Parts: sequence; C-alpha cells; structure tokens
Amino acid sequence: MKKVIMAIGAHADDIEIRVGGTLAKYRGMGYAAVCVLSTNNTAGSPESQTALEHATQRREEARAGAQVLDAELICLDFKETMFEKKDGREKLGFQPVDLTDYPDWGRDKPPIVCAPDIDEAVEEVAALLCRYEPELVLTHPPTEKHEHWATSVLTLKAFKRARGRVALGTLYAWADSWVATVRTTPNFFVDITDTIETKYRALSKHVSQGFEKIPDPPNRARELYWGSFIGVPYAEAFMTLARGGEL
Repeated sequence: MKKVIMAIGAHADDIEIRVGGTLAKYRGMGYAAVCVLSTNNTAGSPESQTALEHATQRREEARAGAQVLDAELICLDFKETMFEKKDGREKLGFQPVDLTDYPDWGRDKPPIVCAPDIDEAVEEVAALLCRYEPELVLTHPPTEKHEHWATSVLTLKAFKRARGRVALGTLYAWADSWVATVRTTPNFFVDITDTIETKYRALSKHVSQGFEKIPDPPNRARELYWGSFIGVPYAEAFMTLARGGEL
C-alpha cells in the first residue's frame, strides 16, 4: 500500500462535509489525497437552472474544494437516481433530465444502484483502488440512504475485490451524523483541530448548497461532539468496514 488517503462520496459536497479535516490532516503528513465522486450531480437542480447547468456548477465547486484540500479530484459520473414513495413503499426511479446538450461525462453510465450494471461499477472503483493502493479509504456508512447507501455498498464491494489484487490498508465509513450508540460508536478518530479552518474553507466553495458562509466555531456541533470523545476541540469519526493487508 502507499501513503494515499482516498475519500469516495456520492455528491459534490459530501467529502468536505464529513472528512475535509481528515484529508487536510493527512495531506499535511505527506499523504497524497484523492477525492472520488460517484454521481454526476444532475438531480436537485433549482428552477433557475437546467440539470446540465446544475451538474456543471457542482463539478466546478467540487474541483475548487479539492484544490483547497490539495487533493486530486476524480469524477465517476454515474447517473444520479432518485427515490419516490408510492403506496407506502419506497422504490427506485430515475431522475428525468434533458439530454439534448448533455456532456459526454456521464451520458452512457448507468445509475450505480442499477442491479444489472453493479459489477461494471464495482470493477471501475476496484481499478482505482488498485491504481492508488491507498492506506486509508473513507466512504459513506451503509446506514445512510439513496446514493449515499449505494456508494457505500459500491465501495465495500470494490475494496473486497481490489484487496485480492494489491495491498490495501483499511476501509472506514465516516460516522453517521453525530449519533453514537453501543452498536455504532466509532472506533477511529482524527483530531482535526489544526485543519478545521481548511475543511470549512473547502466547504465554502459549494455555493450552490448554501455553504458560502463559513460557520462560526460554536456552530460546528458535529466536530465538537466527536472531539469530546478523544479530549480535543474538533475531530472527525469513523467506523471500520473492512481491512486489506499486505499481499
């Protein structure tokens, strides 16, 4: 394995929100940092924007955030999906978008949660893991929903496949919100007291999501909460999903 930390998130701001401080911390320790986004961010566009305009803006915001973190950005561009409630049951649907001027990125890639195509998606992420051989891989917990859940499952499957080919370190899920119970208490914490300003500076690049104003320290409840677990002002927290090891 190599001195690489890789974060795999579903949407453009997920990584900065949950692990921006950790990436900046490890980057300062000499690690290479890699941010991987699984979806193309076409869903959730406001009425003032087309899906293409929204996706393009979010990609540029992600690029700006990664630049603050001094991280490489990789966009997988799997089509974003949506979930809908019908007859009391939740089912998977597809986000309707105008493909007239759709960019090449993402045009032919199926949603990552589309069962017939999951193996193709797993192989693509496994290939990335084999290329970078990261010591740490960070992703969504499987307790989250929708594309977050799908990205967690995708990463876990790819990690298990890749560790049979190359030496990998450990796959962690970032802690689900700030809830800690007997069953879900994190087992790995990173003191981000020295990098929290970098984290929020990166997050502020996501203007479309309302993060252009950096919160005052008292409002950083999640980082304060996890910091209290290890006796530091600010921390980010993780749970082990899988381990790699030397081949």
